[in-house]
Amino acid sequence: MAEQLYQINEVGKQPNVTVRVLPFSAGMHRAEMANGAFTILEFPENGSGRQTEPTILYSDGLTGALYLDKPQEVDAYASVWASIKAACLSEAQSRKLITSIAEEYASS
Repeated sequence: MAEQLYQINEVGKQPNVTVRVLPFSAGMHRAEMANGAFTILEFPENGSGRQTEPTILYSDGLTGALYLDKPQEVDAYASVWASIKAACLSEAQSRKLITSIAEEYASS
């Protein structure tokens, strides 16, 4: 377990990776009421400053996938995502917590 946690911190040093911890102390969160894990798919802009495709919400379920593209649907999940980010520890705090827990595992 310690090595896995150390590896998470190593991967988090890459410029395209962000690792942030949502601590238990944050309590129940709106995301728990969402449809489980979800991904917001945003597409690049074309030369005129418009997205090549509209933003889509993707959620994988037991019997299939859900794709939502109506602005109000995507906005609802974007709001949940923003509130998760706001409740998370900063990157530095997350690294520190992960290191602390890894050291506990390493010493036992």
